[in-house]
Amino acid sequence: MTSKFHARLSKDLLLLLNNANDHNVVIQVGKDQNVKEFSAHSYILSARSPYFKSAFSTEWVTKNNNVIEFKKPNINPNVFEMILNYIYAGEVDLSRHSGADVLGLLVASDELLFEELFNHVQDYLIEKLSTWVQQNFFLVLHRVFNLTNCEKLQNYCFESICSDPLPFISAEFFDKVHPYKSIFPKNIYEEMMESYMKNNLPKTTILPPRIGKFQIESKIVKPKLASVIINWINKKDANAIRRKEDPLYTFNLIYRGSQDGINNNSFRKKYDLQIPTLVLVKCQGSQKIFGGYSPIEFYNDDYGDRFARSTDCFIFSFENNEDTGNTKLSRVKSHYFNNAIYEYNAYNNTYGFNFGGGDLYTKNNYLYVGKSGFYEHKLIENNNPFTIEEIEAFSITKIEK
Repeated sequence: MTSKFHARLSKDLLLLLNNANDHNVVIQVGKDQNVKEFSAHSYILSARSPYFKSAFSTEWVTKNNNVIEFKKPNINPNVFEMILNYIYAGEVDLSRHSGADVLGLLVASDELLFEELFNHVQDYLIEKLSTWVQQNFFLVLHRVFNLTNCEKLQNYCFESICSDPLPFISAEFFDKVHPYKSIFPKNIYEEMMESYMKNNLPKTTILPPRIGKFQIESKIVKPKLASVIINWINKKDANAIRRKEDPLYTFNLIYRGSQDGINNNSFRKKYDLQIPTLVLVKCQGSQKIFGGYSPIEFYNDDYGDRFARSTDCFIFSFENNEDTGNTKLSRVKSHYFNNAIYEYNAYNNTYGFNFGGGDLYTKNNYLYVGKSGFYEHKLIENNNPFTIEEIEAFSITKIEK
């Protein structure tokens, strides 16, 4: 029989956090007038969080006298104090904190990849803070709308609103328009909602004509999926209706694995720094398609590997080459745009491309899908490498009208 002494262990680790003089990390959190610094130990943070493990493993971390200096302005001090208590002692007392701080902890635990804490906080908001959530629907939905793991809280909010929609929208709008939300383009639906709520005429009176599909010389995706990718490049929803004034693009095939060879050297030779670049990958034994878009280079002419910055990089997946309804999009996080692409130097032939230092990358005939923390979402839960069946790279050219 194994004896367990978790309570004493938690107490001692918390003492280490509060009284240690051997810390090697200083983390500054918050912004404006609400800023605070916390001291911690990199080995404990890395052991408890894949996010910190990835962040501290790079040679570009900032150090001062061998102490790592790290900033997280998007997390407030109250929330980060709860996170440190969870990391060191495995304890969080949510009853002592405001609803806003508990909501902030939910968002932060998703970003820092604390799945256990995230699930606990989500349940707590629904079960213990339901009144606060109902009084702050718009705040809650604004914070969690893009969190793919937060479906339970999202559904709770939507179901609560639908059960009593009058405080939010008119009964006529709810009865006659809301049931058809899924078939309206997002901008049209929002304009109709504004019209009913403000009792004025909508800006859009007719649907704009559809623009033809983009042509792409691909064995992996069909033209309608190319249109989805262009919408994402233009920061639009996947199935947004394109207007006449929207820019046009051409896809120029620069590399195809089945004809050029599925290996790093062939990819690099054909790629030849042609940007912006779209990469598409289909794996053996699956209809699923993975891809990524980058307006910056995958390689550099220097002698060292390094991260490169861009706010426009994104990775994605399709269920097959026709389905536009089950797409996954993951953009580089705004506060991690410096880590959008991991560039390899001219003499490093180990890898093909690498988004985020681990979110989506190739190594010869294998594709790896992970989560470094620098992109919004993980595309798939399976961490095993995929054998590449086909891989393509396109340079994308904007057509001047």
